[in-house]
Amino acid sequence: MLFVSTVSYFGGAERSLLELATSLPRVGWEPTLAAWQPGPLIDAFAKQGFTVHVLDAKGRQPGSPLGGLTRNIPGLESAAKRALWLAIALRRISRESAWLKSIVSEGGYAIVHSNCDLSIPIAYAAARQAGVPYVAHVRDQVRNWFHPRIRTCLKRADGVIAPSAFLSRRFAAVGVDVYVVPNPVEPRVFCRVLDRIETGRWRRAFAIDDAFALAVVGRLDDQKRVDVAIRAVAALAGDGVRAVLVVAGQGSPLVERRLRRLARALGVEDRVRWIGVRSDVSDWLPAMDALVMPAQGEGFGRTIVEGMLAGLPVIACSDGAAPELLADGHTGFLVPPGDASAIAGVIKNLIDAPKLRLLIGEAARREAADRFDPLICARKMAAIYDRIRGVGANEA
Repeated sequence: MLFVSTVSYFGGAERSLLELATSLPRVGWEPTLAAWQPGPLIDAFAKQGFTVHVLDAKGRQPGSPLGGLTRNIPGLESAAKRALWLAIALRRISRESAWLKSIVSEGGYAIVHSNCDLSIPIAYAAARQAGVPYVAHVRDQVRNWFHPRIRTCLKRADGVIAPSAFLSRRFAAVGVDVYVVPNPVEPRVFCRVLDRIETGRWRRAFAIDDAFALAVVGRLDDQKRVDVAIRAVAALAGDGVRAVLVVAGQGSPLVERRLRRLARALGVEDRVRWIGVRSDVSDWLPAMDALVMPAQGEGFGRTIVEGMLAGLPVIACSDGAAPELLADGHTGFLVPPGDASAIAGVIKNLIDAPKLRLLIGEAARREAADRFDPLICARKMAAIYDRIRGVGANEA
C-alpha cells in the first residue's frame, strides 16, 4: 500500500503515520511512502527500510493547490484571482497526480492512503486514474478538510479514517462517513520510569527544583490555548503555590511574543520555561508532575496519550476528543474550555494528594498502553483495508 503526504516535516500526524506504518507489515501490509520533498518524514521511513518516492528531490517547497497562490499579486480583482488560482492549481494537480499515478500503476499497490489535507485531491485523482481504492486520513478540523473540492473527494473515497468519534461526528454532519482508528503512540518510547537522579537532572536543567512542574507540548498557535496554562500558573501564584510551566514547542512568532507578554503582564515571566521544539520529549516528560492540554476542539490529542504513557496526570479541555482519551478523575482530569481557575484547582488537589497523583498516572499509563499500541491500531486499519478491497473502488 502507498501512503501519500505533501509535507515532509515531522509533526504529530507524521509520527502517527510512521508508527502505524512500522506495525503494518506484522498484519500483512507493506507500506511505501510518496512525498513531495525530502525531509524528516522521508528519512524516518527510509530508516525503517521502507521504499520512498520523492517528487522534488531538490527540496523546493511545493505550493498548495488550495490556498494563497495569488494572495500577493497586486491589481487583480477577486474573479481574476480565482481564475488564475484555479489555472495554477489544476496544472499543479495534473502534474502531481500524473507523477503519483505512475508510481501507483508501476508499484501494483492495492491501496492509496493520503495522510494530510493538501494531498487529498492529488492522491484521489491518481488512485482513480490507476483504478486503485483510495483512503483518506482526516486528522483535525482546523485545516482545509471542509473545502468543497476536498469534501467532494472525501465523499467519493473508498474509506475515510479519523482518529476519534468527535471527528467522525463532525464529518458525518457534512455527509462524509468515517471509520474511527485512534492514532498509535509507541508505549516503549514514553513508558519510562526515571530514578531520582535522572529526574533531578532534568528538573535542574529546566530550573524547576522543588516547584510543581507543569508541561505543555505542542505548536504555539491560538488553537492550542497555551495562554490558559499561563493564566493557571498565575492563579496558583496568587494562591501562594509555586508552579513552573515548561512550554515545549514553537509556532507563529507573533503568538509566541503575545504569550511572553502575557506572562510578563501576569507577573509569572520567571515561572515559564520556553524550551522550543524538542526531539527528547520522551526523555524528560516523566520528570514533570503533570501535563496540561488546554487546546480546544482537538481531533485527537497525541500529547495527551504521550503524557498518559509517561505516567503523568493529564489535565485537558473537556471538548473535542479529550473525553474519549481520559476518564475524568480516573485516568486524568477534564476542565471546562478556557478555565484557568479549574486547571489551578486540579493542580492544588494533586499537590495536596501526592498518592492520588501516582494512582492517576499509573492508571493512565495502563489505559494508554492498552488502547493506543501501534499493533492494535494497525490491526484495525488492516481490517478496513481488507473490507475496502472486498468491496472494490467506487466510481469517480
